[in-house]
Amino acid sequence: QWEPNLPLVLNFTTEVQQNLTKSEISNAIVRVKVVLEGSEVSMQCEVISSEEPKFEWILPDMSRANQSHEHFLVSQNGNLVIKNTDTSDAGIYYCLARTENEADLVSFRLIVRELMATPEEANGKEIFLQTGKTLSLPCSTSSVFPTKVRWFIPQNKILLPSVSGVGKYVSSNGTLMITKTTKADVGQYICIAANLYGSDILMHITKINELSSFAQSRLEEEYEKPTWES
Repeated sequence: QWEPNLPLVLNFTTEVQQNLTKSEISNAIVRVKVVLEGSEVSMQCEVISSEEPKFEWILPDMSRANQSHEHFLVSQNGNLVIKNTDTSDAGIYYCLARTENEADLVSFRLIVRELMATPEEANGKEIFLQTGKTLSLPCSTSSVFPTKVRWFIPQNKILLPSVSGVGKYVSSNGTLMITKTTKADVGQYICIAANLYGSDILMHITKINELSSFAQSRLEEEYEKPTWES
């Protein structure tokens, strides 16, 4: 079992309050969207005001979403919906909520992962799996900001924390565990860690180690033998 020790690092110089409440942490994570290219995403602008607010969305290029933008839809309750996301949609979005006497600006970060990542983009490790073994892929961050972690596994599937797949699950600390690896586990494993202030990506490529069970047992025996210096 090989465990890569490559933590994602999200370090920022912005001064922030570190004693955040659970509600503030949850709200900050919800405002980070990580989606696959071609999927639909909705950003909900929730504000508390004394009157019914009017909503306006500012796009990453600083233009405003309106009827001339067929790609973006702003609902009556202030949600921004993108039906068919493209990598060019990634960036910071702002929801401006206004009443006659009040105004609030809420930021969102959208990350869109492309469908086809090339092997050249791999910045992690090339891992040779041994069928039937367990593989652990950590994805930790050192940011003081509330951070969302998402794993993209082969066949363009997203594995969420605390949600079990067939032989795969993501623990609460972001580590991807694969139990009893098979040939079906070969492919790209991409971890994206993001918050409102930045993002980072780590990509591993897994392959099958085609050792026979006899050769594997001999290899393990040789590995366990003590070595002596003369």
